[in-house]
Amino acid sequence: MAEEQPKKHSKKQRRKKWLVSLPIVAAVLVIGLLVFSVATYVKYNVVPSGAAFTIDGRAYSQEEVKEIVSYPVKTGEMTPEKATKQAFEMLKRKRTAEKLQIDITNEAVSYNKKELFPENSAKQKSQWGGLVAYNDLLEAQLTENSDSKKMNDQVVGYAFIFLFGHCIEKGPDFEPDCLNDQKQIKKDRDYAKERAEHYRAKLQSGSITPKKALEEIQKDPRLGFMQTAGANPSAQFENFQTVGTEGVDTDVTVGSGPLEKSVEDYIRSGKIQEGLSQIMEGKTVADAVADQNDAKNWVPTYYFFTDVSTLSKAVTKQQFNEELKKLPARFKGLSKEVNFEEDKEGQNE
Repeated sequence: MAEEQPKKHSKKQRRKKWLVSLPIVAAVLVIGLLVFSVATYVKYNVVPSGAAFTIDGRAYSQEEVKEIVSYPVKTGEMTPEKATKQAFEMLKRKRTAEKLQIDITNEAVSYNKKELFPENSAKQKSQWGGLVAYNDLLEAQLTENSDSKKMNDQVVGYAFIFLFGHCIEKGPDFEPDCLNDQKQIKKDRDYAKERAEHYRAKLQSGSITPKKALEEIQKDPRLGFMQTAGANPSAQFENFQTVGTEGVDTDVTVGSGPLEKSVEDYIRSGKIQEGLSQIMEGKTVADAVADQNDAKNWVPTYYFFTDVSTLSKAVTKQQFNEELKKLPARFKGLSKEVNFEEDKEGQNE
């Protein structure tokens, strides 16, 4: 007797079974997404039972918050309600700073506590004192970063400048014999461009160090002010200040004066990147007695490029406040059952 062969499903039948199972699979996926969405919403938007508030998904328990605000409450500086609200705001700022990678060290906070509360060791030791000291440092840093000219927190590197304005620039007590000599201006410009390309290529290949390149450029008389050796404004810079032979100096570089304005503007802009920049044109006021506020008086007189080894962006108050507004946080407050009297000790010193 022949064995019964298993039934084979046609393509039409298999497709029908797949279509039947598809809604089930889709329903499972939708339910999974809903569960995940609800869990995420609850984590970031609902204060769980027993918590005083949540910040960025982290719940702060009643006991934890009680410990944080115990100093101002026990000393009578604030009511529990006011202290809890202020702690909530300070912790939100602290979390925002952490997310923006604003570096405020524990050592800095410890030092600042002593500065803020020199005669109050109890406040120095309290969590409240630490939060106040942290936020004080944060506010100071944001204020400094919000300087209209300061776009980066730390910039370290070299600015290489190749002058070609010898026959373009003049002043009240000097005027070169070649002033406005277009043929000589072209020669100077071509030489400056060739030297800029030469040193950038050598730096890119690693065949010369930035320090050695700086020394050579500053010794070249054709690249100096009034074509004088040692009078080239190329410089090493650190945190918007040129680095002199004895350290950081705002007025003196290794070879001459401060950074040229176009170079400084580029360093302070949001365009600067780590490593070698492209070669760019820089401008000066050709006539030293002309109005520097009139853009028409600024003309190209040099090429430059930068070689940045360290670059970190600063966070301004506006940027910080924008991120602070986005931070998910919910406030409930301390329950009336929290009692500060039961363990109250002398806190005034």
